[in-house]
Amino acid sequence: MFGEIYAQFGVAGIVLFICAGIVSVITMERIYFLYIVHSPWKRDVFLDSLLQILTEEKLKPLNIREVHITQELEQIDRDYSKGLLLIRFISVIAPMLGLFGTVLGMVHIFGAIAESNAPITPSLISGGLKEALYTTVLGIAIAIPALGANVFFNSVINTRLQKYLYIVNEENINIDYKR
Repeated sequence: MFGEIYAQFGVAGIVLFICAGIVSVITMERIYFLYIVHSPWKRDVFLDSLLQILTEEKLKPLNIREVHITQELEQIDRDYSKGLLLIRFISVIAPMLGLFGTVLGMVHIFGAIAESNAPITPSLISGGLKEALYTTVLGIAIAIPALGANVFFNSVINTRLQKYLYIVNEENINIDYKR
């Protein structure tokens, strides 16, 4: 099995398959985290923790409360964004790996031509060209969904964080006016 994949896609293709697996696992985990563990229709534990901080620190000055809320929001953002940097990296590197596979395929073709004393035939060229084209397509095929997943998750995260910020700011203002 591994030998067949290697013969068809080359070393760059193997790396690209690993990248595809990583993107798939992180994407499934983030979907589980955002829509099962912290689903929008369940009680929001992150928002509850922010409001709890405000309740516990309501007698402290506004700037102190804001610093603590900002720190908590940064931690929530880190929790939400786990793995997204790796997805973004793969979305950038996958086309480069595809290009690398293209170059390796061309090197393979020219190496076969250089070693052959016989006339150049299509079968002599086709193996390396196939490897080159497959890795190019694979690199692009991985980059596009990885980039889409990254944009989607960042949009969901930013929407939720903006909601938290709005609610917390409103509550923070209410605390100062109710004193």
